[in-house]
Amino acid sequence: DIDDTDGAGPENVNHDNPESGLIYSVGVYYYADKGLGPSYAKLRIYVQGTQRYEYRDQYLPKEETFWRAAAITWPGGQISAINQITNGFPGQ
Repeated sequence: DIDDTDGAGPENVNHDNPESGLIYSVGVYYYADKGLGPSYAKLRIYVQGTQRYEYRDQYLPKEETFWRAAAITWPGGQISAINQITNGFPGQ
């Protein structure tokens, strides 16, 4: 989907053809605070059009914070909460 550029959200990420036998990580990256300080993220995960997971008000203390939120095992669509906060984008 098109990226939300004003910071108000929501952001959408879709995977139309997940590969069987994989575990997909779901995360939120607080890219830039634009002088507004800490933020609170809300995450909803839908599997085949049905909401299967929601986490509200995850505190992100500053820009460049990454929240590794959950994992989705495919093909069953099982969701496991992770809730791990780190500094910087993974792999950088």
